[in-house]
Amino acid sequence: MINLLNPDLTPLDTVEITHFEAGQDSDPIPFYIQNTGPDQTDLLLVIQAENPSTGLTVSSGIPPLDELWARVRLTGQTGTAAAQAPELTDWLPLGATRALPIKTLLQGGIRTAEIRFHPPSTAATLAWRFTLGVIAAENSYPVGPGARQGILTGLGDHGHSTLLKGFQVTPTTPPSDQVHVAAGHLIYRGRLLGHVGTDLALDQQDAAGETLEPGQSYLALLTAGPAGITVTKSLRSPLPVHPAPPPWEPVLVVLEVLAVLAVLPDATTEIAATQITDRRLFDRYQAEPGTGLHLRLHPGRAIAGGTLRAHSTLTNLLLPPNATTYLWQRASGAWGLGTPTPPETTALGPLWLITTDADTITNLQDRRTYATDTVVLHLRGPLPATPGPIADLLLAHDGLILEDVIYRLSDNGGGTSGQTKLDLLLDGATLYPSSALDDQHPAWPFDAADLIQQGRIHEVTELHPGELIQLASIEQPTAGNPAWVEAYLVCRRS
Repeated sequence: MINLLNPDLTPLDTVEITHFEAGQDSDPIPFYIQNTGPDQTDLLLVIQAENPSTGLTVSSGIPPLDELWARVRLTGQTGTAAAQAPELTDWLPLGATRALPIKTLLQGGIRTAEIRFHPPSTAATLAWRFTLGVIAAENSYPVGPGARQGILTGLGDHGHSTLLKGFQVTPTTPPSDQVHVAAGHLIYRGRLLGHVGTDLALDQQDAAGETLEPGQSYLALLTAGPAGITVTKSLRSPLPVHPAPPPWEPVLVVLEVLAVLAVLPDATTEIAATQITDRRLFDRYQAEPGTGLHLRLHPGRAIAGGTLRAHSTLTNLLLPPNATTYLWQRASGAWGLGTPTPPETTALGPLWLITTDADTITNLQDRRTYATDTVVLHLRGPLPATPGPIADLLLAHDGLILEDVIYRLSDNGGGTSGQTKLDLLLDGATLYPSSALDDQHPAWPFDAADLIQQGRIHEVTELHPGELIQLASIEQPTAGNPAWVEAYLVCRRS
């Protein structure tokens, strides 16, 4: 059972909103969201208000709800939920078309939160009564007419942060005090960011700088944000508690750093694979093969058939053997596995086509469509006699975010040594400025058989009108070049 409580654990029934003035923020009201029942996922915090004209409690159709006067944020958690990495948010709007998603609330857990109101300066002086509610295990929410159908990209949404690809964390062999974080792309508060791979060292000091003693450990959260990878430690303990991650930074992994057997001034940490718990969640309903015939479907948000569908946790779907299955999403957010015929008129998809044999997934075909424009820019030309410019394009589009680049060679050139290595330049500056640390430029050996590459992590992501994008070679094989090379720049609108 989900309960809304005051901080003293009494029911959140009647609370006065103080400093409730037009054009100003009211005083924040703290409250708790408590779960006394089984673990819950995909909760939605919603708000209703009493219509002063009719006395009826409604979800839309009056200014405070339609104009999103309410702002709400999650500030922490207590109880059983403290065993997880806390969900923290900035102030987010709440009203007729906006609910606050809460990924998980364990049995016995309590989320701490605050709500405040900001009526516009033109708001009439009326008495308003508001009601908060929580919808549990809910994956859809009504949206207004005219909303564009497709998967939401999160670009331009300043209240959205998530991982898109990469960022796998691996230990060294043999184990040492370092882990390697692979390159990856994330969305941080609506902006696409790219980070190259890096190595991180973990020492024997906890969050307070205290040295671990035998039998103790601390937990370290690795998160991705605008400055790269952040390490957030807990306090040392025989049973350490998860620390809070930096606001808006998606969690990559949880590391348990163990004390060395003896307390020595030069004690060195060793991190094994068993101490690394992968917490990466990717956005946009990314799919990957799971165990056997299971499909692992990552979180995402989409609009179709008059509803906003949202999932914040992994879903494991059992597929039929020896079949090609179409994955659809119903208006309720539920998943449908079937044929090319949609299961209902409000279905979105198909999102994926999955082929199986008797025991495993053998092929995944991406059929996702997005609720924003996709713009593909094409550059192609012959390789010059020596490394240099190949083709360029003056940008005329506005609001483009470069998400991926597909590179292709005509052939390997039939050379005797060396490689073909390409670059993309924006007004003369490379899209891969950290290549000295982790080179993400596409490259093919002189005898390459696979002539297509994509998924390289570029760091420059925003394209603006009037800028010149240029494809260039920076290395070419000896005694034979490919006839031509090309690049397809896959961009989304922000």
